[in-house]
Amino acid sequence: MSYYGFLCVTNGPNIAIIYAWFSNLGTLLSGLVWGSTTYLLPTEKSVIEPGLITMFMLVVISGSIGIYSVFKRVYYSLSLPAILPLILFLFIQESEQLKQLCLITSLFTFFIFIIHYHAQKITNQLLLLKIDNKILLDHHESDQEKISILERLNKTRTKQLEKARLELSNLKHKQAWMNTNLSVID
Repeated sequence: MSYYGFLCVTNGPNIAIIYAWFSNLGTLLSGLVWGSTTYLLPTEKSVIEPGLITMFMLVVISGSIGIYSVFKRVYYSLSLPAILPLILFLFIQESEQLKQLCLITSLFTFFIFIIHYHAQKITNQLLLLKIDNKILLDHHESDQEKISILERLNKTRTKQLEKARLELSNLKHKQAWMNTNLSVID
């Protein structure tokens, strides 16, 4: 959800909604294509082909953690349609080796989902920090502008006060001179 927030801050909410929708749809279609390879497996009792496909699918869903770690929904749109048909296919087979492969695949998938959960949490925290930094930098820049204006105003006021002090000092000298000259005349 925080990547959505990041896109809203940088590009506006409409771009973020369109991006999220297309990303989710494209990833779901990709997951369905990967999952459909299960239906190409032979139904004989060989362990080699299902084992290779299982290994490949687990690599696909574990490798996509880094890419799809921002949106949980998008990650599950790829991984669930890709791996669930394979797990179901292995489960309904009569071979004991394929049932064991189903159990191992299910456990590995569970651990991959746990890893994704933590990666998503870390990624969202990093994105939130980036948003906070952007907001702080924007405030800092506006504060710097305010400080610059105040410094110029301070210099102007200081010059005006110095000029007024000099005029006051001149007036005091003139008054003192006039008092001494008037007292001589009296």
